[in-house]
Amino acid sequence: MEKALAAQSRPLFDGSDENAPYLLLNKSITDLLHSCRRAGHLVGGLEKITAQIGSEEQGFAALQKRGQANTPKSSTRILLLCDGGSERFYRDALRLSRRHTPWVGLVRLELAPSECASLFFGSQTSTVKALLIDHKDWVRRFFETWLEDSSANE
Repeated sequence: MEKALAAQSRPLFDGSDENAPYLLLNKSITDLLHSCRRAGHLVGGLEKITAQIGSEEQGFAALQKRGQANTPKSSTRILLLCDGGSERFYRDALRLSRRHTPWVGLVRLELAPSECASLFFGSQTSTVKALLIDHKDWVRRFFETWLEDSSANE
């Protein structure tokens, strides 16, 4: 899987030394993200995402302190970043992902923030630049769908 993701990586933003897998949104991924949203596991907006991850981190730290949780060895959350963000936005998202590596993975979406908002949140908001898949089972499904689509297109 890592080879497939690396093959589809591009600079996170113009002039960036950091690369991120870049996903062309298609029907399979769109359907999966809709299902994820209906199941309550798709969060929109970097501020909301940052707050949620911070809250989850505190809970996780408390469980670790009591010996009730192990450190994740792979991504259990995926931060999806739309096109159209500023360099500062992408740097903030990268910092968030790095701070929680390997727990939070990072993927770029070829999708305008206004399209993202209307596709996944209806008229509730005008733009959404970031999405978070916040459950490991949905993260697994996301990568399986992406890899199936990549294989089918080769």
